[in-house]
Amino acid sequence: MSSSAPPGGVARSARYNQFRDALWNLLNRCEELRDIRDRHGLDHVMAIMRREAEGIWRRLAHDPAALAPASRSQGIQQPYPWTHLTETDRYNAQRNLFAHAHDVTGPIYGRAEFMLNGSPENWIIRWNVYHAFRNRDHPRRGLQQVDPSSGENSRRSGPPARG
Repeated sequence: MSSSAPPGGVARSARYNQFRDALWNLLNRCEELRDIRDRHGLDHVMAIMRREAEGIWRRLAHDPAALAPASRSQGIQQPYPWTHLTETDRYNAQRNLFAHAHDVTGPIYGRAEFMLNGSPENWIIRWNVYHAFRNRDHPRRGLQQVDPSSGENSRRSGPPARG
């Protein structure tokens, strides 16, 4: 497998492609990560990361304790949007994912750590979790959606349901 550029795939957004390119570059930086990429394939690795991020969505979007105090008084309904969750709960969920990551994604997450204002952050986990919420808070036509009751992906078409 070539290490100069990620193989082509499904047409995605520019942000997704930027993330994919950045992840590809990270995986090329050391032999251990290149081996993971070559053994499992970039798309499979990204699918595991997406499932891990969706697990955070399933937990936080349905946990009343994760709601910010101002949102509790507004009567926000489940699934709770990203912007209505406390920073602390979002951060703790991301740190928990890092601590309990899949065998394939754990070493990759380990290379994506950085310090921000004295606290460890992870740009890969952060991106994936944010987009898991973004894709559910603002669904677009024809994209894969997670059924909150089962956590399974389903294909949807047409405009978002109005409730």
